Amino acid sequence: MKNDIEYYYNIKIDNLEQLNNCYYFSYNQNPYYLVELNRPVEDLKDILNVCEELKKKNIKCHMFMLNKDQKIITQINNINYLILKPLENEKDEVDLIDIVK
Repeated sequence: MKNDIEYYYNIKIDNLEQLNNCYYFSYNQNPYYLVELNRPVEDLKDILNVCEELKKKNIKCHMFMLNKDQKIITQINNINYLILKPLENEKDEVDLIDIVK
């Protein structure tokens, strides 16, 4: 999987660990997750729209990394994956006030 990530994203990753159904790695000293897309591809557009609206309202959310073809979805071994860059401090908690905003 490490070689696939490096090939499809044109990056050199520091390490790769599998955590449940996703992979965790570091790139430029930042954490990233490679996660399987367990929803229909058509849902991704709505998910991206929600993320954009959250960002406009200064609500934190993970960012998506584009692959070398400038696409969000990468197919590896016939499985659709996404790479997510977690929040700056993924231990930050989001409370009800953040959600209501």
